[in-house]
Amino acid sequence: MPEPRPSGNVRRWTSLYLLLCGGLFLGFTYSSSTFAENVADPALLGVYRSTNKDVSDQAVLGIKQFVNRAKEEAAQWTCIKTLEPLAAQNHDPVLHLLIGFAAAERNLHKLARGHLEEALKGLGERYPNYPELHFAARYWLGRALLGQGHDKKAEEVLCEAVEIAERQTGLQQACLFWPGKTFCGAFGKSMVARLLFDFQREESALGYYLGIDGAIAESSCYRPGGYYPLDLARCYAALMKHEEALGCFEKALLLTHWNSCDRQMLHMDAGWQALALEDWDAAISHARNALSIQPYCRSALVISGRARIGKGEFESAARDLWTAHHLDDEHPDV
Repeated sequence: MPEPRPSGNVRRWTSLYLLLCGGLFLGFTYSSSTFAENVADPALLGVYRSTNKDVSDQAVLGIKQFVNRAKEEAAQWTCIKTLEPLAAQNHDPVLHLLIGFAAAERNLHKLARGHLEEALKGLGERYPNYPELHFAARYWLGRALLGQGHDKKAEEVLCEAVEIAERQTGLQQACLFWPGKTFCGAFGKSMVARLLFDFQREESALGYYLGIDGAIAESSCYRPGGYYPLDLARCYAALMKHEEALGCFEKALLLTHWNSCDRQMLHMDAGWQALALEDWDAAISHARNALSIQPYCRSALVISGRARIGKGEFESAARDLWTAHHLDDEHPDV
C-alpha cells in the first residue's frame, strides 16, 4: 500500500518554513561590513576603520556594547570581555582606550590604567589626527591614577589632556565620547576640573575653573553652559570661600534654564553661604524664594530661622524653627 502523500497545506507550510530558514541563514551570513554599519556608532566605527581595513564582527560587537554601556549596565562588562582578546591580538590603541574607558567608569582603576597606558603608546603613531582620542586616554588615565592615590602623576597627565583640548581653539568638532558637546579648550578644562572636584582636589579644580573664560564657558563650547557658575560656586563652597561662593550661586540664579526644583536648591545653597557670612538679609531672601517654590521646605525654614536669630527677630525665628521641627522631629539643625 503506498504511503500517504502530505496534503497541499502541509507542503505549502513546509516550503514556507524552508524559505524562512534560508532567509534567516542568509541574513546571519550577510557581510560583516553591513552588520557593522547597523549595530555600531558610525563615527566611532569610522575612526577604528581609518587604521583597520578588516573589521571583524567581534570588534563591531564590542564597539556596539561600548556605545550602549550608558543604557545597559551589563554592556560595560561585556564590552571589556569582548574587546580584550582582540586588543591582545592586534594591540590597536583604540580598543585599549575603549576597554580602559569602560573600566575606569566602573572604578576598576588597575585594569583601566593598564589599558590606557597601552593605548597611549600607539595613539600618536596610528591615530595622529584624532585629538579627542588622545584627550580621552589621558583624562581616564588621570581618573585611574587619582583612584589609586597617585595625585602628582594624575595631575601631570590631566594637564597634558587640557593642553590637547586647548589646541582645538576655533574648531567646532563634536565629541565622539561625550555626545552633544563640542571638543575645545573650555570643555577640556571643565571636564578636568569636575574630575578633580569629584576626587576632593578642590584647590586644583579651582585653578582649572578660573582658567575657563566665562564668555566661552557659557557658549556652545561648554554644555550645558549654565553649569559653569554653579560648578565654580560649589568649588568655592567646598573651600569655605563663602563670599565667592555666594556670588557664583547668585550668578547661576540669573540664568533661565533651571527648573523649579533646581532653582529651589540654588536658593538654599546661596542661603547657607549667606548664613556663613552673617548676611542675614540675603539669607532670609534666599530662604523666602526657596519657600515660595516649596512652602514646607525644612532646610529653607532652618536658614530663615537662623538668620532671624542673627537679626534678633526671635519671634519670627521661633515660628520658622518650630515649623521645621514639626516637619521632621529628627532634623539635626533645629
